[in-house]
Amino acid sequence: RLGASTYGKVDALSAIESGLFQVVQVEWNILNQGVVDAVDEIARRRGVSIAVRSVFLQGALTDEPRDLPQLPVLVARVERAARCAREVGLSLRDLALRCALGHEGVSYVLTGIDRIDQIEDAARIARQGPLDDATRKAVRELSDPWDPALDPRTWAATPSS
Repeated sequence: RLGASTYGKVDALSAIESGLFQVVQVEWNILNQGVVDAVDEIARRRGVSIAVRSVFLQGALTDEPRDLPQLPVLVARVERAARCAREVGLSLRDLALRCALGHEGVSYVLTGIDRIDQIEDAARIARQGPLDDATRKAVRELSDPWDPALDPRTWAATPSS
């Protein structure tokens, strides 16, 4: 199978409509659900599977402390997502991954793993199954796919130590 890794709706649609790829990889997380929303129907009609990456938004959508840019919109959105997770009795990481795994337009979920406990955690989360309708509805309301603060490509590069 041949796949394409894309960024943004236009590139994803181009790859899907080209007829060359069986899998198209796009960005997706609970704060930015726009690309999958935009391409899901045509991907299904064309028999193209969608793979998602950036499910944890470079660690912002986990409960682990991360050195993230202090962009007011990003901080507010992550706090809102964390509040949503608490309200439904989940960790932010569980909510983010279960939403991706349960999304009917998503065939593959790619996550960054750098420790064995993250593999075990991902497997535990995957075994929990889909979220209920009320939680999925609450998560839909978190998405603002067109806000540049939610795109890591716009974050200022931080010097490595």
